[in-house]
Amino acid sequence: MAQTSREIQKQQTKLRIYHAALKLIKQQGYADTSIRQITREAHVSLGTFYVHYTSKQDIIRENYYGDLAAYIGTHYEQYLTANPQASLRDKILYFSMLQLHLSAEQGWQFVIIVFTAFFEEALDPEFHARDWEMLNTLRQLMRQANTEGHLVNHDPAASFTQLYTSVRGMMATWAYQRGSFDLVGQGQRYLDTVLTALYK
Repeated sequence: MAQTSREIQKQQTKLRIYHAALKLIKQQGYADTSIRQITREAHVSLGTFYVHYTSKQDIIRENYYGDLAAYIGTHYEQYLTANPQASLRDKILYFSMLQLHLSAEQGWQFVIIVFTAFFEEALDPEFHARDWEMLNTLRQLMRQANTEGHLVNHDPAASFTQLYTSVRGMMATWAYQRGSFDLVGQGQRYLDTVLTALYK
């Protein structure tokens, strides 16, 4: 069923609040960004904020993976269009790098909030780990690599876990060190080394 104009407007308002929060957190830090500042930046009332979110952290928890999926989907499709002859290994590396690119754009404080929000969520006794649909592309690439005889361990699921854990580990290290190194540059060198161990 098609969305009503009111539903569309509600989604747009929610996203506007999210992007305002992202901008302010990157500019002045999480601790120094207030909900009132976010509402001013988003041009919404305090009441409207609480219709959509309960806290600053809630903004990030609710939007991060949708934002990431859209970013990865758009950039990966653009890469495939611009590089039709890209090797399977290059596709795997490029896809794996996209989360690091987005994290570098969002800033280390934002990444810390993301990790904190999802670790807190995992403490809930009712918690069930999410399986992010956007990662199915990487799983498919790993299965293709195995079918073509490229995986050293002949185990696409284990290779996927090793590679994606390396991505998340690099993000966490960069955020913990307060963005003190080039996440994209060092991340690409690190993931290339990991991939070399997995891929022949």
